[in-house]
Amino acid sequence: MSLATVYNTLEVLARAGELQEIRIKADKRHFDPNPAPHGHFLCRICGSIYDLDAAPLEIETPFNIKGYLVEEYTLYFYGICPRCRERDGSKNQ
Repeated sequence: MSLATVYNTLEVLARAGELQEIRIKADKRHFDPNPAPHGHFLCRICGSIYDLDAAPLEIETPFNIKGYLVEEYTLYFYGICPRCRERDGSKNQ
């Protein structure tokens, strides 16, 4: 199976709502098998991507902001993951 076939299949599944495409890194495409709305966290030290329950920040759609009808949104968070904080001693906050 070619890499093009794999990516074409992933794109079809994303358009069908079976998974979601994540563009948390500018140079790479990632696909999450969980299509439910949730945030994603990128650790700036190890580069790992984690699902993040952002329930306190979730906003029901659709909604209006200054005349713009927002139908969907993406939440990306950037920082240091617990494992890297523990390893590097960066336990602040």
